[in-house]
Amino acid sequence: MNKSSIDIADVFKIIKSHVILLVLIPIIACISAFVASKYMLTPTYTASSQIFIATQAPKEGQTSVYSEQLKSNVQLINTFNMILKNARTIEKVKQELDITTPTAVLAEALQIQSEKDSLVFTVSFKDEDPAKATKMVNAVTQAYQQDIPQLIESNKVIILEKASVPTIPSSPKLVINLIIAGIIGIVIDIIFVLTILLFRNTINSEKDLEDLNLNSMGTIPLIKSKG
Repeated sequence: MNKSSIDIADVFKIIKSHVILLVLIPIIACISAFVASKYMLTPTYTASSQIFIATQAPKEGQTSVYSEQLKSNVQLINTFNMILKNARTIEKVKQELDITTPTAVLAEALQIQSEKDSLVFTVSFKDEDPAKATKMVNAVTQAYQQDIPQLIESNKVIILEKASVPTIPSSPKLVINLIIAGIIGIVIDIIFVLTILLFRNTINSEKDLEDLNLNSMGTIPLIKSKG
């Protein structure tokens, strides 16, 4: 067979010959992903709270100063972010909740997100225990609410939404895992078919001889033996 070209008819023949296996591979991949996601991987929960960094209301005749403070706060978004995740805040929370987990581990599980040029932050914490995740987020935001006015004048933290105990795990994501497993199964199918197509060394028809620039001398009929 000429390996420089692929005959679609040959591809369909291979698929037809191995259709059961080709169907089973993605199914087995999806079943494996389902079992791993449901029974082997430890679920983690994410609790989230929203806070707002506010500037104290201006006194009469200080509107322009207030506007400049707002612009300054937007420029300090990264600073607010770092303070929230600082060891000082986390150590304070550890003492309050009597947690012995290393500060670095807690800091890694603590996630802070904010929209561009926005002073509204979403504070999230991931943990295997949903109740612990909720307590951690609420304690962090409360500690932050107390610290900010002391660190940066004319600013205060308003807790827009306290964290509630999550009931659905944030990971593993079952649907995404099933989709990925299905795609991997299909890719394996494609590789399997191409491998058979490109490396087979049998002659199945006169066309295979033509691809090899050989002539057919004739055909021998298949005679079934009796009895």
